[in-house]
Amino acid sequence: MRHGIKAIVFDAFGTLVTPVQRNGPYQSLALAADVERRRFREEAMTLNLSLAELAARYGRPDLAQSLTDELAVETAGVTLFDEVGRYLDMLDWRGFPYAVCSNLAHGYGERVKELVPNAVGYVMSYEVGAYKPQPAIYHAVVDLLDVDPSRILFVGDTERADVDGPRAAGMKAVHLNRRAGQTLLSVIAKALRDAAAPSMLEG
Repeated sequence: MRHGIKAIVFDAFGTLVTPVQRNGPYQSLALAADVERRRFREEAMTLNLSLAELAARYGRPDLAQSLTDELAVETAGVTLFDEVGRYLDMLDWRGFPYAVCSNLAHGYGERVKELVPNAVGYVMSYEVGAYKPQPAIYHAVVDLLDVDPSRILFVGDTERADVDGPRAAGMKAVHLNRRAGQTLLSVIAKALRDAAAPSMLEG
């Protein structure tokens, strides 16, 4: 292809799928366990533990069932943004590879995989033990796709995690700002046009 991009990597929540509330079951566990917020967030995102297992880790196994039930209701409400399904269908039809890379706790990963079943792979923070913008998670993306980083376009809704981090790893990246009215299609189309444009230093 003229733009030179051979694979796309998508963030999940806020990019492909609708976000969840901050005061959900994981927040409830953090408050009940009286654990330092930053430590809890990092461990929830980098330990491959179910919510019930995490509750036991923090000494609140009594909350496991109620929190798991709350999580099931929450994840059932997560859906693709309106334009995303059509765009992923087009990529599938063209045989164009794409992956998902996201900072997630274990309890949200399966829902993302259900909604985006045809990705070539998933690089979830809880599975790789690192989170964006740590370099290791981007290295895992490159290893998964087996494509030169300069030929990968990363798309996400957080500047530091989805733009600065990927670019530092050698990828191209574009920020999706849905609050400003942008859509997945509009930002990717612009990114591909920019990638195809000849450099001012050429010729």
